[in-house]
Amino acid sequence: MPVLACIKNQGIRKNNIYSLVLYLFWVRNKKCMITTILIDLYNKELDKLKNEITAYETDEVLWKQSEGVNVTGGNLCLYIAGNLQHYIGNMIGDSGYIRNKEAELKAKNVSRERLLEEIENTRQIVIDTLEQVSKAELLKEFPTKDFEEPVTTEYYLVHLLNNLCFNLGQINFHRKQAETVVG
Repeated sequence: MPVLACIKNQGIRKNNIYSLVLYLFWVRNKKCMITTILIDLYNKELDKLKNEITAYETDEVLWKQSEGVNVTGGNLCLYIAGNLQHYIGNMIGDSGYIRNKEAELKAKNVSRERLLEEIENTRQIVIDTLEQVSKAELLKEFPTKDFEEPVTTEYYLVHLLNNLCFNLGQINFHRKQAETVVG
């Protein structure tokens, strides 16, 4: 139940919540590593991110501020990449990545090509790290104070996936808003 509560708090639609929970129950019943499923889900969501960034009409629209949207699609893309590289690549995989969240949210006019490269770099770091993580590591307490109670690494990986989905929805909303203003 804590996973479901966490997901609901982040605002994922009901059908996605149930799909994820069913996946988790399937993993537990089949004695399968959740990392196999997480790799698949992260891949699918990073493909969606790549498609969203590619769908912007121009590079300029990626960085256009629009009414009701505080962060641009380009900044959200950098934020997602930084988030995953920090928490998965560095905190779980010990990659040495040093995050600069302020720079992710303040950057301007990074080319679409560079954003797509960053998505692919992030994908590779996520896959490489998740392929190496052991069952014992998944059950360890994740070293963060983001929640009122300690959570496992496995739980935090699901939380990060949920956060990715939420931010992907924000990019989609930004793209539609920015293109309406431009178009």
